[in-house]
Amino acid sequence: QNESQDLLWTIFNKYPDQLWASEKLVVLLYNSGSTRSLMGLFDTLVKRNPENLQSKNDLALTAMLLHAQEEKPYDLAQEVYQKSPTNSFFACTYAFGLHLQGKDADALKVMQKIPANDLVSSTAGYYGIILKANGDNAQAKNYLELGLSAKVLLPEERALFQQAMSGL
Repeated sequence: QNESQDLLWTIFNKYPDQLWASEKLVVLLYNSGSTRSLMGLFDTLVKRNPENLQSKNDLALTAMLLHAQEEKPYDLAQEVYQKSPTNSFFACTYAFGLHLQGKDADALKVMQKIPANDLVSSTAGYYGIILKANGDNAQAKNYLELGLSAKVLLPEERALFQQAMSGL
């Protein structure tokens, strides 16, 4: 796996037009729980293509998870959400950023606009965190359990969801 990762990084850095390498790297890094490396990858992707909302959203989320304020994750999340407010993942990232800033009521309003069938995997876990912050412990528990049942979570996400489950 390390050899594959090294080769993909080489291709990613030497041949920026080979987008498949970044896609494979994302999967590999996500599956291995390498949040810091993912953040670096997304940062490079945003620098290469500042209009790519998905890369900006992913950079914002990983920066929030790592408390990397130098990336200005709240601003990124807001920008992405404003450009595509109906994208459930973008809305979730923006809401999580609002929560981290202590704006829990606003975060809940954003999350409540997400269609119920989009509240799966990690998105459900973030909704659970926000529900708990707003005092809805019964609903929060259901969504946190759903979030924790996701096949793949970053280590920071799993820790967040588990921490939120305590006391419920």
